[in-house]
Amino acid sequence: MTDNLAPPFIFSVETVGRVASRLLTGLHEVHIEAVFASTFYLKSAQFLACVGTNGLEPGPLSIATSAPRDMNWPASGLREEARTRVSGSEIRIGNQFVFRVGRPFVWSPEPIPVPIDPDSVKRGLEVFVDEAPDFLPDEGISRLLDPEYEPGSHHYVCRAARQPLQDARDWLSQEFGGIDPGGHGDVAWVRRLSGLGPGLTPSGDDCLGGMMIALHALDAAVISQSLWRAVGRCVGETRNTVSHGHLSAASEGMCSAGIHRVVSAILIGNVDGVREAFHDIDRIGHTSGWDTMTGVAVTLQVWLARRRELSFN
Repeated sequence: MTDNLAPPFIFSVETVGRVASRLLTGLHEVHIEAVFASTFYLKSAQFLACVGTNGLEPGPLSIATSAPRDMNWPASGLREEARTRVSGSEIRIGNQFVFRVGRPFVWSPEPIPVPIDPDSVKRGLEVFVDEAPDFLPDEGISRLLDPEYEPGSHHYVCRAARQPLQDARDWLSQEFGGIDPGGHGDVAWVRRLSGLGPGLTPSGDDCLGGMMIALHALDAAVISQSLWRAVGRCVGETRNTVSHGHLSAASEGMCSAGIHRVVSAILIGNVDGVREAFHDIDRIGHTSGWDTMTGVAVTLQVWLARRRELSFN
């Protein structure tokens, strides 16, 4: 907790993601789903939001407040069992926290420039895949971006993800080349990725989210919705509400601003922008940024390969 602040804490809401803004519309029965040092999650019957300090990166679920960056929510007395009320004008938590809503900036990702040029995508993706191995974490599944990588016995998440990722490639290839995309194809591989790995948002879930983000960027929302039907069923069975909230946002084509920046850089072939984004990806969760980009890269690789195949036929 900051030294110069004491309860009651009164802050303003500065920036709200598009999904989180739905929670701030009207009166909702809300509870605190999870509390961490710099963020906490609010959950209503329909919506999920991640509340943080003024350093919280924009995203669909994010509510950035005027709270200072060194604010520690648990040390300040915020507890999951605290009585919480959300209205159009404020978020009130017990007698200790008030977040005045006012008229915050509502964040949405910048639209992808269209039409998408395959040569630009190829240029941006090659730089990403070639240079990412210098930054990839040992945990998670992003090491599978390196075609030379052989996971050891202790890299159980990568070992478990290898075959379903290959099956995902096969499914995506079929969908990109199909006459009726989104209507066919075996998605049993989704169950093997869903919930794979530790953490609030497991690596497999992040990867699936990245696939949906890339599909939306490629204007393949029909395929993304087909994938979401399978993903939604699986993640619903795990009862991981936080991961479900992030994946639901991904099914609408939205994730953290950092991911959108690197995806845009890849799609327009901005190699400097791709390189600048590596450190941004590092800052997204423990391995979530890289696991999400694994799903993005796999999807773009298959899309490019399918484009080449179809152009030769």
